[in-house]
Amino acid sequence: MLTEASFEVTTSSLSVVAGGTAEFSVSIKNVGQKPSAENQAITLAGNGVALTGVSLTSAPVGQGLRPAGAALRGAPATTISCTNNSCLLPKVEPGVSISLTVTVTASPDAQGGPSSFEIGNVSYPFAVAVQPGYQNLTLTALDSLGTPDAGPVVAGTAVDMVLAATNAGTSNPGPISLPVQMGDSLIIDSASPDPASGSICEFVGQDLICTPGANGLGNVKLGVFVRTDAAGSASFTARLAGERVVAVTNGVEVTPRVGNQPIEIKGHFGATSVGAATLACSTPPNVTIQTSCRSTSAVQPVAPVAQQLAIPAGSTVAFAELVWAATSGESSAITADFGSGRGPEVLAGDLVPVTGGAGGFIATYRADVTGKLTGSAAVTVTNLASSLTTVVDPDATQSTPPLGAWTLSVIWSDPTSATRMVQYSNLNLGSIPPPAVVGGPPALNGPLTLATGTSSIERAWLSVWGADPWGVKTLRNAGVEVTTYVDGSEAPRLIVGSTPSVQTGFDLVEFSSQANAGNLTLSNQGEFTGLDPANPLAGLWNQDRIWVGPLLIVRNQG
Repeated sequence: MLTEASFEVTTSSLSVVAGGTAEFSVSIKNVGQKPSAENQAITLAGNGVALTGVSLTSAPVGQGLRPAGAALRGAPATTISCTNNSCLLPKVEPGVSISLTVTVTASPDAQGGPSSFEIGNVSYPFAVAVQPGYQNLTLTALDSLGTPDAGPVVAGTAVDMVLAATNAGTSNPGPISLPVQMGDSLIIDSASPDPASGSICEFVGQDLICTPGANGLGNVKLGVFVRTDAAGSASFTARLAGERVVAVTNGVEVTPRVGNQPIEIKGHFGATSVGAATLACSTPPNVTIQTSCRSTSAVQPVAPVAQQLAIPAGSTVAFAELVWAATSGESSAITADFGSGRGPEVLAGDLVPVTGGAGGFIATYRADVTGKLTGSAAVTVTNLASSLTTVVDPDATQSTPPLGAWTLSVIWSDPTSATRMVQYSNLNLGSIPPPAVVGGPPALNGPLTLATGTSSIERAWLSVWGADPWGVKTLRNAGVEVTTYVDGSEAPRLIVGSTPSVQTGFDLVEFSSQANAGNLTLSNQGEFTGLDPANPLAGLWNQDRIWVGPLLIVRNQG
């Protein structure tokens, strides 16, 4: 038998919106043998839900209490005061029930769930359901005129979108957090809230966090890059305060990237390329270095060496493409290891046709590997077949050096970095040299136009496949010669290429800080053979084709 005051507490169901307030009913009955103490405190433990008000809605007249808002003759007024999540209860006689209307306020990050009233160090459990502070979130693409466009977006392109939110009846719904990489499809590069809303958006780590202003969130314009490997329907979620996850109500349809389409994006992006040769040809004795690798040379595979791919910490990979080529042998499938514990995996590539020139003597392939990279990695490629070629380029005067090589180009998004323009194209361009000229000044190949830009070059990487290792290649930017480099030199910076004793038939060149804007062109002079020292002009000038693979350019803001 209970000899002291003891309570039986029952509650109505409680549901409150995060950042808002709600009321619910509580019935408290003294099931003990003695009256309860006057001004006994009642508190609420509610996972972010605080007790902010209690009013007495009913009590027997014999209690000396009155219903809130009503005056009972002879019944003194009773005030229930609340401070800091604690309210003071009136004295309750044995066997008597009182009814309260309780007001609670949920913080924007309230979790809800199991809760309890605490009266006199005794817990009375109940459940609180906390609803998100937003009724819905929407993400809508815009067309080039800034008009909402319900049509699909194209993989490998930049598009503007609008994030909008509808409040769930509360003025303080709390922040919205979107991952920079939304699913496997979109990468958020920039965010611009409507100034009238007073909202603030900032990138924190791998998240975009938008905090509503006094007038709600308003429309937030997002600069988005559609990942190159995205396709089909994509749905997204956002996080609200308290780590609640809510769905973005309308998905996005993505049209796949078509073939080998170039990429040109402007925003907070960066890029890099790495590569390696898989075949080398040593120059045999008594053969001048001007002679291309032939059947008299020793062809040797190059032991695979991991190439260090450096991507800034906190960045998100937006695009990665592996390109490989060989002069002979089956090379449509290779084995690649992208580090990070993934282990080797076989990649099947898509054949990339040569634009301009026959190009039938070299096969080049490409594979989108965006989803295989998450950051810096040690990359190794093996099983890239090649051997000494006996195929003569039908458009040139001599056979092409044997070739086995690969290039990996990566573009990443870093919202905290400077604004840049990044251009990528797997050109696979081939120039057809004119017939050899005997005597007189040598005729040059028609230069290949690689890229046109309206801003200066910050950094660029150029892959040259199968051109004569001893030809003099001249690179011009807006008609101004950048650097004339011969394989084996370090100007501007030869990442991979031939040396005076070893030919690879492949160059990966990096250059930077080019102030001129305009066409980037490459030409190749070939080399003299059969030179008569007594009559230099009588020598034969061999015109070698140029074959250019991937070109990756990072330009200053343009």
